[in-house]
Amino acid sequence: MLSFPNDDSWLVLLIISETMRFKEIWMRPLFCAGSLVAFVVMACLAAGAASASDDDDETPSIKAIMEKLHKGNKSPLSSVKTALKANSPNWEEVQTQAKLFKKYGDALVKNDPPRGNKEAYAKLAKAYASSAKSFEEAAERENLKGARDAFKKISNSCTTCHKSHKKN
Repeated sequence: MLSFPNDDSWLVLLIISETMRFKEIWMRPLFCAGSLVAFVVMACLAAGAASASDDDDETPSIKAIMEKLHKGNKSPLSSVKTALKANSPNWEEVQTQAKLFKKYGDALVKNDPPRGNKEAYAKLAKAYASSAKSFEEAAERENLKGARDAFKKISNSCTTCHKSHKKN
């Protein structure tokens, strides 16, 4: 027959052994499940980041380009127009805006017009992109006359293009 000591030490030993048994049985599956959850979360985050970078590579629509560059009093068009009136403009700001004109000017060429002749649109879009490139180059050199001339070509291109190609 089994005999137990008179004190409660047997109870402590029983609790310890059951705790160890619990850890052996449940810790491995809990660790595996936690690792799986962490992997799924990281995969989702990576897929989201890849999707976001793909969106950056997507060509914006003509409407999105026009809104980004030309719409409102705080648009790049308005801020550059004001900056280039000065004899000594804030070149850092002009250069930042010139990069936007170059980026979106290049994207404009990749679009098809909502109406009108595609070849005529392509010619106007290429002229806009060329003027934007000239504007960026002049801004980088801090060439005020060159920046003003290139920016004037950009500003004057609106009416010609809109008459033939803008949606009503």
